[in-house]
Amino acid sequence: MSRITKVLAEEISNKLVEKLDVQIKSADKKLAKILYSEATKKVPVEVMTAFSLYPQWISKTTSGYIHYGAQQCYIKGDKEFPYLGSLKTTDIDTCVEIDNLLNERDTLKAKRNNLFDELSATIFNLSTYAKVREFFPEAAHLLPELKMEIAINIKDTRDKLNAI
Repeated sequence: MSRITKVLAEEISNKLVEKLDVQIKSADKKLAKILYSEATKKVPVEVMTAFSLYPQWISKTTSGYIHYGAQQCYIKGDKEFPYLGSLKTTDIDTCVEIDNLLNERDTLKAKRNNLFDELSATIFNLSTYAKVREFFPEAAHLLPELKMEIAINIKDTRDKLNAI
C-alpha cells in the first residue's frame, strides 16, 4: 500500500484542473489579440512597414498597459509590435470586451485555485493509493504505477545465511 505525498496530490490536482487552465489561456489570448489590434491601430503604416522590414532598428514589445475607460490593465501578448508606451482606447465596445474578459479570467482563476486546493487536500487526506481508487476514482487513473524495487542486496545476505 503506497502513500500519497503532498507533491503527488498537487501533481494529480494540476492534471485535474487542466480544463480550467485552457479556459484561462483562451481569455489571455483574446486579451493579447485586443492589445495587438489596438497597438497596430495607433502605429502609422510607414512605421509598421519599416518594422516588418527592419525590426532590429525599432524598439519592440509583446506586452503593455492598456487604458480603457478609467481603468488600466497589463496584458502579455505573443506578437511583437513597435513599442508605444501605454495604450489608450476610447472605443466603448473594446472597453466592455476588455472588462468582460478580465472578469471572466479572474473568475476562472479563482475557481481554479479553489478547486485545486480542495482536490489537493482531498487526495492527500485519502493518504493511500487504495483509498484514492476506492473513494475518488476520477483521480485513480492519474496515479503513477507502483514499482517495487528493493534497494538492498538480498542475494549476499541469503548466501551468508545458507553458508551457516
